Order: sequence, then C-alpha cells, then structure tokens
Amino acid sequence: MSNENPYTEIMGIVGGISIATVAVLSIFAKEHLWVAAPVVGALAVLGVLLGYFQKE
Repeated sequence: MSNENPYTEIMGIVGGISIATVAVLSIFAKEHLWVAAPVVGALAVLGVLLGYFQKE
C-alpha cells in the first residue's frame, strides 16, 4: 500500500468504476443510458461509506 491518503485511493477506485460503467453503457446501450445515473449514484454512496468506515 502506498503512502497516499486512503480516501484518495477509494475515490480513484470508485471513480474508475463509474467512468467505465458510463463508457460501456454509452457504447453498447445508448438507449438505456439513464441506467448510469442510479448506478453511479450508488457507487458514490458506496465510496462515501467506504471512506467513512476506513480504519487507518
């Protein structure tokens, strides 16, 4: 594990997953792109909770 702040690492992971989800949906299912909003919202909440419960 690096010396970075754990919140930065969690944000990077959740952000990467969010970007990948939106990219895949926009490429393969443009008509169902509305699904990206609840998925990214749930991932954002997950990231906040993971940061809250992170033990240093």
